[in-house]
Amino acid sequence: MGNGTDRYPIVVIGGSAGALEPLVEIVSRFPPDFAAYVFVVVHVPADAVSSLPNILARSGHLFAAHALDGAPLLPRRIIVAPPDSHLMVDDGVMHVGTGPKENFHRPSIDVLFRSAARTFRTNAIGVLLSGALDDGVDGLRSIRRAGGTTIVQDPEEAAFRGMPQAAVQANVVDVIAPAGSIADRLCEEVSDRATRGAAFTEPGGVAPDERKEGQASIFTCPDCSGTLFELDTEGDMRFRCRTGHAYSAASLLSGQSDGIERGLWVAIRALEERTDLYRKLAGRASLRSDPSTAQRFERRATAAKSDIDDIQRALNQIMSRPRMEA
Repeated sequence: MGNGTDRYPIVVIGGSAGALEPLVEIVSRFPPDFAAYVFVVVHVPADAVSSLPNILARSGHLFAAHALDGAPLLPRRIIVAPPDSHLMVDDGVMHVGTGPKENFHRPSIDVLFRSAARTFRTNAIGVLLSGALDDGVDGLRSIRRAGGTTIVQDPEEAAFRGMPQAAVQANVVDVIAPAGSIADRLCEEVSDRATRGAAFTEPGGVAPDERKEGQASIFTCPDCSGTLFELDTEGDMRFRCRTGHAYSAASLLSGQSDGIERGLWVAIRALEERTDLYRKLAGRASLRSDPSTAQRFERRATAAKSDIDDIQRALNQIMSRPRMEA
């Protein structure tokens, strides 16, 4: 695919919360002869039954289906990442796999976008829609580095502005537009590429591997607790552990917040059990007519309950703060 013999560009679209409506609007405007490969990643729960291909097929003129590992790339159709599976393109075929999550997501937008940059280079067009945090930003950076075109939904229009706004702030965006205008721009980009033919650059869309080019950091992976390797490229920090879990700084902050919350809930559960055990021991001491021992255990139960109240207040304060402060 990357040898320049293929005359079709690729359009890769990523989104998360709030992305369905703009995605439907975009694909509904694609003409039946839309001469491009179209691949879509939308974050969904791992155990979800995704009806997205049916929704997209009913919304426009193009056939839509979930990706099949090893299937050939065909133009004028929409390929959607299945739940809990990464989607990639390479050498004329699509690949579906269950590799490590990136930014806590599988499928990950970054994984698809980077593969499109690596394979199609200047013939890659990346579109990032509504969503929280910043999955897809590093993928857009790869597409732009490879000479492709990067487009984001106008953050002011997006239901969740986090992802498009993060891309704008990272300076990896060529076009900012509302969903309807994105569809028009994609039609123009695809038509222009069909007119002038494929024009691949030398390989340049390969994102650096943090484990090889970065340094071991003081941080640990929220998924597997392994050491994270840190790489600072173009002003943005990226982290990846030995097994492959990858994070932006924003996603790592979010993961740390989740870890703190889990830890505090574990502490509350342990103290609740401790309180119950103290009271059970106090009751047994009372039955043995040992009031001094019963009172000692009751005092300890009261102290444990006070500790629970302190931790609960701290937990409430943490949960009331923004999840990502980067």
